[in-house]
Amino acid sequence: MMAESDGLFAECSKPEVIEWLLLVSKPQQRVMTTIIRHTKPGWCDPQLWRRWYGCGCDLFGYAHGTPPDFRPHSFWTEQVEVVRAAFHEIQRQKAGNPQ
Repeated sequence: MMAESDGLFAECSKPEVIEWLLLVSKPQQRVMTTIIRHTKPGWCDPQLWRRWYGCGCDLFGYAHGTPPDFRPHSFWTEQVEVVRAAFHEIQRQKAGNPQ
């Protein structure tokens, strides 16, 4: 099943998991890592985004919303800001403006 999938997806950003997925992935397969989700230490680390993005991974994350406006709970604020800055940096890089 893995060999026939368009992409491989990890519900974490643990190095041993992502490195294994990168090792077993086929050239045409995307590898996606979740950099925000788990609250257990070491499962998801948004600070690792550069490492995984540099390896060609797609980045993904969950930040569960809370009523009434369903914005991410304050628990996620710091991690969401890391991801927001990461995507801004990626956008600048793609536009050819690293600053």
